[in-house]
Amino acid sequence: EPGFYTVAWKTLSRADGHEARGSFPFTVLRSDGLLPDGQPAGPESRPLDVLPDLAQILARWMSLLGGILLVGAPLCGMLTLGRSEGNTAIPARLWHACAGVGALCLAVGGAAQLGLQIARLSDGALWPQLVFGTRLGTLMLARITLAAAAFGAGALAARRKLVSNVVAP
Repeated sequence: EPGFYTVAWKTLSRADGHEARGSFPFTVLRSDGLLPDGQPAGPESRPLDVLPDLAQILARWMSLLGGILLVGAPLCGMLTLGRSEGNTAIPARLWHACAGVGALCLAVGGAAQLGLQIARLSDGALWPQLVFGTRLGTLMLARITLAAAAFGAGALAARRKLVSNVVAP
């Protein structure tokens, strides 16, 4: 049918899980080769939602803070404080606390990022494809799992040390 049309498209990247969208106009001419009646469609006036919202920003910063605390703080403490003479129990407890808080922040921040991405891209029906079918989803799932395992291992080690301190005279 002759007329002015606009194609609106949306795609989801399998590589990184990000959404891309756009539109383009096209015209189907009348059989005599002339333009159809009416006005051509203008460019789509819908604002692009390129910038992340506050929840996505906070989730990303929580993940970054978690990575810094989980890896950076203990590494910095070991390199700068080392095994100096005297009481090393306080710095070791501090490193373990930083690592524990970091693992928790990394797991919660990663889960929030993934959940917000799923909510933004679909009504929740596509979550298996987004988690297991995209590189971003698989990496986030692996990061959440490793952070949760690190937090669990740290909590177990702290509990064992606490129990051994209570039992030992």
